[in-house]
This record gives sequence, structure tokens and C-alpha cells, in this order.
Amino acid sequence: MSLDTLAIAVPAILSLLAIGVSIAALHVSRQQHHVQLENTAHIENSAALGSLFLLLDAHPDTLRFHGLTEADLRCRGLTPADLAYLVASFEAASHYYEYLDNSDGPFPRNSLRYGMCAAEATRNAWPLVKPFLAATPRYVRRIEATLAHHARLQRRRAGKACRAPSPAPSRSP
Repeated sequence: MSLDTLAIAVPAILSLLAIGVSIAALHVSRQQHHVQLENTAHIENSAALGSLFLLLDAHPDTLRFHGLTEADLRCRGLTPADLAYLVASFEAASHYYEYLDNSDGPFPRNSLRYGMCAAEATRNAWPLVKPFLAATPRYVRRIEATLAHHARLQRRRAGKACRAPSPAPSRSP
């Protein structure tokens, strides 16, 4: 290859590489833009839903649109305000636990969600709360893993508290 050919080929190859890198960067940028739009839509949807759920307290008759009545809530020891609070609270945390702390299993012990799931009232309300959530299945599984964890702990504690003492060993003279 002569120096003249090399002088033409190197810039041409570099130009082609630059075009390839630019196309790859454009593709990555478009993907990131799509992800950002999806995240923004999820955040805005969660905020709007949270506001709507808070209306359940002021207008409990709207429960009928979800196949529930106030009597259904009372059977679980809940008020419309309780349901609205739990739904709004769990929904508010969904984005954080989906994108920033998306591990599996129960929530961290020092988290607000862990403490909420420890409450028997929350565990009892969960079957009514779950259908209201627009959260991802992964986040719902994490809530349920934490609820199950606390239910196991409660059974263990109850089992220890309710066990009959072992009979004293008999002594032969």
C-alpha cells in the first residue's frame, strides 16, 4: 500500500468508525429517553392514584367501583381512611423499590415498609389493598414476602408463649 493510498484510507476508516459510534450513541440515547419517559409516566400515575385513593375517605360510596362496600372494610377492621392510607402509602413507595432498591425478599428491617408490614392490621388489610395497587409484580411480591416473614415471626412467638410446660421427669427412688 502506498503512502498516498494510506493517506486516503486512514481518514476514511476513521470517518466510518465515527459514523458507527454516532449511530450507536443515538440508539443508546433513544433507549434512555424511552426509559425516562416510562419512569416519568409511572411517577405521575402513582401520584395521581395516591390523590384519588385519598378520596375514598371522603366518598366511601366509590368503593362500589372496586366491588367493595364499607361493610367489607369493617369485616377486616378497616375504615375507608385506613384503606386509602395504606394504598397511597404502598403506592408512593413503589417507584423507589422498583428502581432504586429492587432486591428480592422482605424489605430492610429499618425501613418504613418493614414496620408497616409488621402490623397485624396491615397484614389483615392486605387482601383489600393489593387489588388497588398499580405497582409492579416484583414490588407486590416483596410486600408479600415481608408480610409472610412477619406472619411466621408472629406464629413463632405465639407458639413459644402457648406451649405447655414439659412434664417433670419422674425420679425413681
